[in-house]
Formats: sequence, C-alpha cells, structure tokens
Amino acid sequence: MVPIMEAEMKSAIVSQKKKKKKGYDEKASKNLKTWASLSHPLSYFYNHLLCTGIFPSHLKFSVIKALCKEGDKISMTNW
Repeated sequence: MVPIMEAEMKSAIVSQKKKKKKGYDEKASKNLKTWASLSHPLSYFYNHLLCTGIFPSHLKFSVIKALCKEGDKISMTNW
C-alpha cells in the first residue's frame, strides 16, 4: 500500500468539478475547493483507514441511479 501524500490530496480536491446537485450526504460540492486547506488531516485520515483496514459504516454506503442517455425516457433501452 502506498500512502497518499498531502499534495496529492490537495490537487485531487482542487481538480474536482463543481456540482450544484447534492449527493448522498445532502451537501453540494460547490464549496469543495475550500476543503483544500484540510488536505493534511484528510490525507492522514485516509492513510489511517488504509493501514488499519477499519472503515466507518457510513463510508460503505453508495447510491446507484440510472441515467437516461437520450431519446424517449419510457423506453428501457435508453437507460
């Protein structure tokens, strides 16, 4: 396992696209770049999770949504 460095965490946060829609946690990502100042504690937390192998249960949750490609939304082949 290769630990993530603080600079890598910061560049990953800054390179994220802004989205107006809210995600699972009901928070919009439009203020995500302000989180770049937290890259040091975030990288420490991430590396600690990887080293211990213990992940909080709320980090194991995902939401899967079907997206319509184009055309008629009634037709299942367009999803």
